[in-house]
This record gives sequence, structure tokens and C-alpha cells, in this order.
Amino acid sequence: WWHTGKIIRKRFPNGMLAWSFGGDLTNPLVYKEMFEDRAYFINGITLTPPPPGAVDKSGVPLIVDVGTNVGFFALSVARELDEYDIACFEPVPPLVDCAKRNLAPYHKDGAKSRQRIVVNTMGLGDKDGEASFEFEPHFSAGASMDKSVFDKGVKDRRLASWIRGMVHDTQFIGGYPSWLVRPVRALLGVPVVGVVLMCTLLPIMYLPLIVRIATQPKVVIPVTCKVHRLSDMLRKHEGTDDSTRPIAMLKIDVEGAEWSVLMGIDDATWARVQQVVIETHDIDGRVGKTMELLKAKGFKHVVKGVEELETHLLLGLETIFATREVPKGLGKKSSHAA
Repeated sequence: WWHTGKIIRKRFPNGMLAWSFGGDLTNPLVYKEMFEDRAYFINGITLTPPPPGAVDKSGVPLIVDVGTNVGFFALSVARELDEYDIACFEPVPPLVDCAKRNLAPYHKDGAKSRQRIVVNTMGLGDKDGEASFEFEPHFSAGASMDKSVFDKGVKDRRLASWIRGMVHDTQFIGGYPSWLVRPVRALLGVPVVGVVLMCTLLPIMYLPLIVRIATQPKVVIPVTCKVHRLSDMLRKHEGTDDSTRPIAMLKIDVEGAEWSVLMGIDDATWARVQQVVIETHDIDGRVGKTMELLKAKGFKHVVKGVEELETHLLLGLETIFATREVPKGLGKKSSHAA
């Protein structure tokens, strides 16, 4: 944790060397979601090589990654499929630096002389403007242009609920074995016993994390970024006002700014989008509104995912999946490749 706030290169469980922030508590979770769980490729969402002739007719399919962070989603796709271009958008310059380093090996398609991946340093919203906020490198996955969203969306503020959620999520990302976590979580719900556990066993279980949080330096980076509409930026990216090439997938994970991003997409862009995955904070009925918006834009299959992280449920986070057609064989996780 003495590297907190510094960009370092580390090796992950799959053998991959990637750039990220030292001391980032959220990094193991993002890695697990993207490379082990394939968390976005469920509920009918899939990416496969385009059929022969499709690229010549309509252009290279595009993937739009809004809220790129250090680039793990784009990297998980680029490592397996070279038939797609990827347009990334991230407002935090140090995260953009990590993403560019991680995606550099896949930046250009030498055979076709095209730039496959572009990482844009900007925020997206419903209108042009500017945003200022603070970025904490030890919690990079929570980087948001609107931190107030987290507080508004909290569904349960009881300390016991959060401790039970943290215990579950620690086991989920591989911190502790299930044979230990399950009885501890059950006992936390028992009056008196749960209080004793919180005061004795849990401090011992989480002593390394407690020491790490208490001793690592507090690093806060002020960020001021330009904000633009997604449709405008895609027109600039593609160099034309009337592109018809398909957007094979639109992924949005912007920690509370998702509705503003959606309002910056015009009908011409929506008509090109084939699949959507969006993390949504359920504030003022936002999940329902988002699902209705997607249905109104012509998506026939719009569902909420089953959230596996209990802390996400406590924060009111939901992931919405949408496809133009009702997919076959639902219920199984899909791979990127055919």
C-alpha cells in the first residue's frame, strides 16, 4: 500500500501484466468481474466475429465503453476479438493513462492499417460543459462526477447489514473460504452473538485490511474535465454525421451519471446500438425509467441482472442488460468468442 496513488504494473491471477494504482482496494473486484466472471456477458449479451462480408458492407463494428477506468473491460474484449473497434471514454486523466498503457498492444490493426482502440479523456453527459470532482486512487472503481448519488441510493444504513455484506463480498472475490464465511454471516444475524462477533472475531479476520486502511496515505486527486454528448463524440470519432456502422455493444458504468449519459444519445445513434449493459443507481425510480427508455428505443429484451455483491445491493446498484431481439439459451454466461 506504500504505492498508493502511484501507477504500478502488477501481475494478475490469469498471468496478465497490467497497469493500475497501487493500494487500489477495488482492483481485485474489477479484475474478477471482467476476466473471471465475464460479468457483462450474461442475459443474452454476446460478442462474436461478424459474418463474412458484413464488415465490407456496413463498416467495422464498434464497441463503446463509457466509464473505462483502467481499461479492463476493453482489454478483456481486445485480447480475444480483433474484429471490433473500441471507443473508450474516461474523465480521470490518471485512469486514462493506465487504460492507454494496458490497451497499447491492441491499439492498431497493422494488417488493416486502422486504429482499433481510442481512449478519450472526457466525461459524457446530456450537454457540453465542465465537471469538477475528487478522485481517490485507493477506490478507483468509485470514481464519480456526482458523489452525492452514492448517499442518495443507499438502501440500508445499519452497520450490521454492511458488515454482513462486506464479509460476503470478501468471500466472493476470494478473500476467505466459504466454509468460514457462511457460519460467520449466519451468526452475525443472531442477537447478542452478532455483537460479540463484530467486537472480537471480525477485527481479527480483517486486521490486515484495517491496518492497510489506517496506515496507507490519503491520496485525493482533484479532477476537472470537459463533458460532451456521446452522439456528438461518436460523430467526431467517426468523422461523419451519417455513419451507419453498427454499435455492437454500449457499456455504461459511470457511478451515478448514467442518466445524463443516456440523455446525450440521439435517435440516430440509438438506431445503431445492438446491445446495452448499464450499471444504474436506483434513485427516484431510475432503474425503471432506464428500462422503459430502452424498450422505447426498440430493445425487446430488457432485464435486470442478479446482483452478486451484497454491498452493491445496499448501495442500490442494479445492472441492466438489453438486446434488440429476445436471445436464445438464456441463463448461461456467454463467452466473447464464438
